[in-house]
Amino acid sequence: MIEDYEHNLKLYNESIRKDLDIILSSTIPIQKNLMKTLLWINSVVIGLLTSLMKYDLKNTFIILSISIPYTFSFMAIMILLISLKDGRVKAFGTPSMNSLEDIEPNKWAKSQGLANINHSLKKAFDINSVIVIKRGERIARAVNFTILSVIFIFLITILHTNLILTKGGNTMSENKKDTNFDDRPKMSSSTIKPELMLATNNSNVTLDNVRAGLEEGLFDVESRVKNKDSNGTKSKED
Repeated sequence: MIEDYEHNLKLYNESIRKDLDIILSSTIPIQKNLMKTLLWINSVVIGLLTSLMKYDLKNTFIILSISIPYTFSFMAIMILLISLKDGRVKAFGTPSMNSLEDIEPNKWAKSQGLANINHSLKKAFDINSVIVIKRGERIARAVNFTILSVIFIFLITILHTNLILTKGGNTMSENKKDTNFDDRPKMSSSTIKPELMLATNNSNVTLDNVRAGLEEGLFDVESRVKNKDSNGTKSKED
C-alpha cells in the first residue's frame, strides 16, 4: 500500500515537473519575445508619427491621421509594459529545507517528502500559470491596438495618396486648358488703317499726311497730272 502511494506520487511529480518546465522554458520566453516585437512595432509607429508633427498641423485631416494611430500604439505600449512588470517574479517549485527536515522519520517519511515536493511544484505551476494567462490577455489587447494602428495608417495613406493624385490630375487638366487658351490680342478691323505709299523724292507718306497736305495745298496733284500728260504729248510729237 505504501509502495503504491509512493508510485502515484512519483507519477504526479514527473507530470507536474514537465508542465512547469514547459511554462518556464517555452511559454513565458515566447510571450516575452512577442511583447518585444509588439513594443518594437509600436515604437516605430510612434516615431514615424512624431516625425510628422514638424509639418503644419492646422489641417484636421493631418491631426486625425496622427492622433488616432498614435493613441492606439501608445495604449499598446503601456499595456505591454504593465504586463512585463507583473510577470517579473516567477516561481520554480523548490520546497524549503524546513519542510523536508520537519518530516518525522517513519514508514511514511518518503511518501511525505514526495508529497511536499509535489505541493511546492503545484504551487509554482499555479503562480506561473496565472502570469501566463494575464500576459496572454494583455498581449491580445496590445495586438488588437497594434492592428488598429497599422490599419488606420494604411487607410490614411491610401486616402492621402488618392487626394494627391486627384489634386494633381485637376491641376494638369487646368494647365492643359490654360495652354489651349488663345491669349493673343485680337486685332479689330476698325483699328487697322491702310497706308498710302507714294513714290516721291523724299519719303513714304501716310494717308493722313497726304490728306493734311492736300488740305493745306502742299500737294498739287492735278497740276502734276497735267504736266505728266503734256510731257507725254510732247514726246510723241518729237
